Amino acid sequence: TSWSAAASWTYDAANPASNPPAGPAATSVPIFGANGISADTVELGGNQTVAGLSFISPAVLTLTGGGVSSDLSLGLSGITLDADAAGVVIGSVAANQDVDVVLTADQSWTNANAAADVSTLNALNAGTNALTLAGAGAFTLGGPVTGTGTLTLAGAGASAFGSSVND
Repeated sequence: TSWSAAASWTYDAANPASNPPAGPAATSVPIFGANGISADTVELGGNQTVAGLSFISPAVLTLTGGGVSSDLSLGLSGITLDADAAGVVIGSVAANQDVDVVLTADQSWTNANAAADVSTLNALNAGTNALTLAGAGAFTLGGPVTGTGTLTLAGAGASAFGSSVND
């Protein structure tokens, strides 16, 4: 499913049909998995910017580049994985499916499901921003983590780093 398709996300978990026809706005926090919206793969199709992401899908959701290497810029709202969500994978090791995550502000990523994982498979560029990983669930940062910002592990969940930190 395309990032810009209304079937991929919603702004209102109680009323997913209320979405505008275009992709999420840069100042928004799209919700994935509301009221049965459980697309397993959402293709960015190019660089995208949002204030944050929220996942409530009962199926693991994957964000890929959609045929082109993409940057996903996240603002102050960071990432939230609900206690009932199955997990999220951002990026891919396949050519033209990679998604680099770029932090545009200090933020927290919260994983409330102890049995789920929030994973990034490609680069995470923190810039000068602070990132806090919080909650009961796990985090996997599979690509290089770059920038001069701080990384704080504040949750009970396990964290794994698959590449170098602060190259």
